[in-house]
Formats: sequence, C-alpha cells, structure tokens
Amino acid sequence: MPRKTDPLEMLRTHEARTEEFEKKGAALHEAAALHLGQQIMKAGIDTWSSASFDQVVAGLARLGETESVKRLANAKQAVAAE
Repeated sequence: MPRKTDPLEMLRTHEARTEEFEKKGAALHEAAALHLGQQIMKAGIDTWSSASFDQVVAGLARLGETESVKRLANAKQAVAAE
C-alpha cells in the first residue's frame, strides 16, 4: 500500500518553513534594534559615554522590568518634589 505522505517531502517543507521563520526572526530582530536605537537617540542618551550607558543597561537588566519601572517612577516623583 503506497504512503499518503512522503517523509522526504515533509522534511523539505519543514526545512523551508524553518528557513523562512529564521529569516523573519532576523528581520524582526533588526527592526527591534532600530526601534531601540531611535528611542535612545530621541531621549538624548546617545550623548552619554559608552561606559555609563553600559552600566545603566546592565543595572536595568539586573533589576528587571517591573523593579526598574518602579524605581524610575519613584525617582521621577522625588525630582518633581525638589
């Protein structure tokens, strides 16, 4: 009895989809990097030294999103109160 599905054809289809998925992922990664770079430039952070920028990014990553946002909101309130 002949097979209804060809495993070799299924593998080729899977590989083609995987390649397409990886290309789309790379394009999305590029778009995200461009967006982040634009936000950095818009905020004027591009004028900071590389060392300071790296330190801030590492600190934010270490704290995580929720804690970083909470601390920045508290700092904003403290500055506004001055």
